[in-house]
Amino acid sequence: MVGNDKGEVTAIVCERMKLGPYDKSGRRRPVPIKGDEIVFEADMVIAAIGQEPFYGGIEKELGLATNKNATLQVDKRTLATNVEGVFAGGDCVTGPATVVEAIGAGKKAAKAIDRYLGGQGILYQTAYLLRTVEGAVAEAGNRARPLMLPVEERVGNFAEVEMVYDEKAARYEAARCMRCDAQDSGPNSTCPGCSS
Repeated sequence: MVGNDKGEVTAIVCERMKLGPYDKSGRRRPVPIKGDEIVFEADMVIAAIGQEPFYGGIEKELGLATNKNATLQVDKRTLATNVEGVFAGGDCVTGPATVVEAIGAGKKAAKAIDRYLGGQGILYQTAYLLRTVEGAVAEAGNRARPLMLPVEERVGNFAEVEMVYDEKAARYEAARCMRCDAQDSGPNSTCPGCSS
């Protein structure tokens, strides 16, 4: 970045890259082309390249072990960290992932914490609740299936095979239960919305 004497950004400088030689993993890494730069005038730059957890220094204070990508090292079975009594899950362990995976990690950690505190690792059971969409109670059940391009229309092109939901299917999907924190999911689940 380029700035002025007031400490304000005035431009961002980018270096053109080319593929370099193969490394030990068999990949060609990008290397800068010296002297080949592009300058973009700017009055604000928002850094948004990649994602990594921000711990605010607590990882150093507690002595938490981290991996090369700044995620925390945990026991895969219990999500216990290297620090006694400290458990972790979600993106700070897996890196960027889905909300459902984070909810699952939270359940796994909660069970392990309960066992750590002397319990049996059994989470509380809640009643299955149906969510409403614009006043209509959605039936818990199987997932809506998107429309698919007929097989004969898929040949010889790059057309999208899986279509988007129509409005009715989208509303149905939006109304399905996502209380993965309250019920076990999977093929033997007691939660009808999660059993498909």
